[in-house]
Amino acid sequence: MIQDLGAGASPTQHYTLPSGTISSNGFFLISGLSQENSRINIAPDLVFSGMNLHNNGELLVLKDDGGNIINTANRSDDWYAGTDTDPKKSMEKISPSLDGTLDSSWEDANSHVNMDGPGSTDEFGTPKAANNL
Repeated sequence: MIQDLGAGASPTQHYTLPSGTISSNGFFLISGLSQENSRINIAPDLVFSGMNLHNNGELLVLKDDGGNIINTANRSDDWYAGTDTDPKKSMEKISPSLDGTLDSSWEDANSHVNMDGPGSTDEFGTPKAANNL
């Protein structure tokens, strides 16, 4: 389950992932668009347009079936990293072991893994791949 505690969300707002397991240090890609209709060139694990991330920030909490916190991303105000101006860059965690609620744990993406365009003006991100920091 992903609990969304960001702008406009309430503590009870959550998204349940399909059954299954995300392996330790594994990847699970949720996209609002299919591979064919987006800039990613890898199939998402879940295409779900019902989860919207606000540009002014969110706090996202990944929990297991028992409600235990597995990982966190950001805080409830501005995103720690990433840009929404061209070229767009995703927010990437420097290391899985770092505290996701600290801004020092995050950087702007600087590569184009599993993305359509590899050029300096194309979107930067590493969906479903290790970050290239």
